[in-house]
Amino acid sequence: RTRPLPRFTHIPHETLKSLLARHLPDVNLHYDPPSHFIYDPAAHELPAHDAVAASRHLIDSEKQPELHELTQRLHRLANVPTLSRSAYAALFRIIGAVSREGCAENLNGLTREVRDRIVEEGFQVPRWDVNRVALRLQFEGCDFRDPDGEWDPRQLAERYRSNLRSAAKDARLDLDEDQLQLLDEWLDGA
Repeated sequence: RTRPLPRFTHIPHETLKSLLARHLPDVNLHYDPPSHFIYDPAAHELPAHDAVAASRHLIDSEKQPELHELTQRLHRLANVPTLSRSAYAALFRIIGAVSREGCAENLNGLTREVRDRIVEEGFQVPRWDVNRVALRLQFEGCDFRDPDGEWDPRQLAERYRSNLRSAAKDARLDLDEDQLQLLDEWLDGA
């Protein structure tokens, strides 16, 4: 069923949820994280997705509250993807494999190939997160077009970790020894 949407005016500091509730009160909308679907259950079926696969790339805030808090701060201050340890391990392994195989003519080709392969492994890692990781590795000297480069996942993780430490320092996020250890453990899953 379709109907025209109401004319929206700019209302500062209003959330999407409150905006929809105010202007479309008779539509029962459902927000389904982590996949971020908004749909009308009365008119549509729940979009198909694998909730287990979708959540595998996230850090569990209940099981790892300190890591969750640290990664959220890094994300806010330095736009760091908040992927789980296993997702980062898969990402570093796949970036290394794609680079060794010479599949990447440029950064765009690399991120597309890496995203496709990581999704095949069951991780729901968005391409923009792959791109952010690849850019940070590029800043640390990785030339993805060189199949003879250092593509060991542990070395990629170390370069990435070094970049994140610099990014935290640049963002004036003073990490204590416990937080640095947590950062090391988080990215040492390769």
